Amino acid sequence: MNKKHRGGKPGRVPYEWLMLGCCIAAFLLALLLPLTAIGLTGEEWTLAQALGNGEVIRLHILAKDNSPEAQALKLTVRDAVLDAFGSELAAAGVQDADAAYALLEAKREQILITAQAAAAKNGCGDPIRAEVGWLDLPEKQYGDILLPAGAYRGLRLVIGEGKGENWWCVLFPRLCLALAGAEPQQEPVRWEWYSLRILSLWPAVAPMLPEQPPQ
Repeated sequence: MNKKHRGGKPGRVPYEWLMLGCCIAAFLLALLLPLTAIGLTGEEWTLAQALGNGEVIRLHILAKDNSPEAQALKLTVRDAVLDAFGSELAAAGVQDADAAYALLEAKREQILITAQAAAAKNGCGDPIRAEVGWLDLPEKQYGDILLPAGAYRGLRLVIGEGKGENWWCVLFPRLCLALAGAEPQQEPVRWEWYSLRILSLWPAVAPMLPEQPPQ
C-alpha cells in the first residue's frame, strides 16, 4: 500500500523542496535589495566600471615640497587649471575617455601657461612641467575603489622639484570637475557591499542580484 502511494505521486517531494528553495532565495533577495542603496555610491560604481575598462584618466599635481607655502601653491595651481579647463574637460568627458584625453593633449601648452601664471601671481618662480600621456602613478583610494599603482593616461603638473605631497583626482569619469576646491570624497568601507559580493558567488542568488546599485 505504501509502495503504491509513493509510486502514484512521482516528483512530489522534489517539487516541494524546489518551492522551498525559491522561497528562501526570494526572502534573501528581499533582505539584500535595500543594501544596494548603502553599497557603492553612483560615483564609485562609475569609477569601478571605467577602471575595469581601462578608461580612467587621472590628474596629479605635485608640490615643490611639503612646506605650507608649497602645499598652498599646489592648490592654487589646481584651482586655476580646473577653473580654466574644467568645463571643456567635462563636455569632452560626456563623449568618452578618448575625447577627454584628446582634449588634454590639445590643451597641454595652455594648461601649462595657466599653471605658470597662477604660480607667478603668487610669487613663485619655480619651473612647472605639464606631462600628458601614459604616466606611472601611485596607488590611490577613492571611497571603496582602489586605483592600483601603474600606468594611466593622465595629466601631471610638477611644481619645482615635485618632492611634496601630490593632489590628485579623476578626470574621467568626471569625478573632480564640479568644484575646483574639493578633495575626492573618501567614503568609509561598508560591510553591506562586501556581503553582496560574497552572496553573488551563490548560484541560486547571483542571477537575481541587481546589476548595479541605484544612483
